[in-house]
Amino acid sequence: MVEVLERKSIGEDTLMTTITEEEDCWMTPFIRYLTDGTLPEDKLQARRIRMHAPMYLFKDGILYRKSFTEPYLRCVGPMQAKEIIQEMHEGACLTHSGYRTIVSMIKRMGYFWPTCTRTHTIWS
Repeated sequence: MVEVLERKSIGEDTLMTTITEEEDCWMTPFIRYLTDGTLPEDKLQARRIRMHAPMYLFKDGILYRKSFTEPYLRCVGPMQAKEIIQEMHEGACLTHSGYRTIVSMIKRMGYFWPTCTRTHTIWS
């Protein structure tokens, strides 16, 4: 059986969810260190930033996480992560899958945040 579609199922005017910008989150110390070398006052926090900074790239105003086996992943903050999770769970994908499946789909889409493997903690 072959079904012939008369028109495209996805129109060109379909809008993607916009990602809101966040002011101060986990990315801020990395961005400051990568742009001008500024470290936090706390010695442990500064050491952590120095150790993990080589895994990140700040390009064109966007922070990316580097990987050897995956493409660069765009870093997002907590509010953005929640929007992405909701869109994947209830929005365009309509999968209603568990958190592990959703997280793997989000990583394949190219997004990252530090607690993405523990997404069930911000699941609502």
